[in-house]
Amino acid sequence: MADEHWLRQAIALAAKCPPSDTAFSVGAVIVADGRVLATGYSRETDPHDHAEEAALSKLDQDLSGATVYSSLEPCGQRASRPVSCAELIIAARVPRVVYAWREPDTFVQPKGLRLLAEARVELVQLSHLAEAAAAPNAHLLLSATMSPMPLMTAGQLRELLETQAPTVLDVRWSLAAGADRDGYQAGHLPGAVFLDLDADLCGPPGPGGRHPLPEPDALRAVLRSAGVTRTGPVVVYDGGDMLAAARTWWTLRWAGVQDVRVLDGGFAAWQAEGGPVTAETSDVAASDFDVTPGGLPELDSAAAAALARTGTLLDVRTPERYRGETEPIDPVAGHIPAAVNAPAGDTMAPDHGFRAPGELAETYRRFDGEVGVYCGSGVTAARTALAMTAAGLDTPAVYIGSWSHWVADPARPVALGDE
Repeated sequence: MADEHWLRQAIALAAKCPPSDTAFSVGAVIVADGRVLATGYSRETDPHDHAEEAALSKLDQDLSGATVYSSLEPCGQRASRPVSCAELIIAARVPRVVYAWREPDTFVQPKGLRLLAEARVELVQLSHLAEAAAAPNAHLLLSATMSPMPLMTAGQLRELLETQAPTVLDVRWSLAAGADRDGYQAGHLPGAVFLDLDADLCGPPGPGGRHPLPEPDALRAVLRSAGVTRTGPVVVYDGGDMLAAARTWWTLRWAGVQDVRVLDGGFAAWQAEGGPVTAETSDVAASDFDVTPGGLPELDSAAAAALARTGTLLDVRTPERYRGETEPIDPVAGHIPAAVNAPAGDTMAPDHGFRAPGELAETYRRFDGEVGVYCGSGVTAARTALAMTAAGLDTPAVYIGSWSHWVADPARPVALGDE
């Protein structure tokens, strides 16, 4: 719990910040070997000072074993000075950053996490402290919403369960066997509610694809009965391949849930961590949640075709399916013209869960400009969107209907090979 101790100190420092209507109030603490090396807070000695910058400016020593604790994600760009706090941290060779709150886009487009991930700095978010970190900035948050990093480890989930009562959703599922309700009944996380990806979180298969979005009214009823609220937090887990959990994350964020997190490595990671498991049916209070579509960007067929020409449309299926050499599920083989193949398997670690954020950033940062993703039916594409978000990159637009929707209209063009 040392991380929480030091991060709470950073959050407390934000109270010292001179008031501002044009900048966030942030506190930072730099720690090594259990000892505070320096502290800083916004506007400490100059109206343009940032917290991490103020703390780093007090040090002239090796920081290769230090951790920066900051109440807010370190900035990746700023108008007042040429070097961002993320760049200062990287230049100081600090290997680890712990923060509470992701930077809203109130003043600039946040990209500090992306820069740090690309530099292979370890990033840890204690999102249960985000509300406390945001409190000194309430007057600036007229329309901004908190969006914690979406992945959490089993250890982080155990800490969250000790301090909060998140809604926990078990969505174990596979393409071959469907919902794993038997697995849930045999044992699940305490308090978890089981949802069926096909029946509860997707619409009926048909012209809209194999896993279309559900009707908002139907989704509202499901999420209300599961106790989901707009502000969350909601934690989602599956068996470990991250497919159902990622699609659930995407659907909930699209529906307007602000704080949705995914257990990296799923139920397998929870068991490996020694987390408690129960077979008792969870009894949760219903919520008054209302679906507000549009919380995440999505593509229809026309927008996907246009993006393939003007930006980057990633086809995350296997190379063989992309080239049209085989098609085990859908009636037509091939891909959307001008789409780029980026197999989704590149996002996954050898056992379970995602690769490290820095590795994910290395995989996807080569795609410049606007990016969209599709797969066979919108499930694996959602996993890619989650991976890119976890890497600190912008969340790409997802073509939820994907290939199964594209080929439902024979008038849509189909490309073969590597064209």
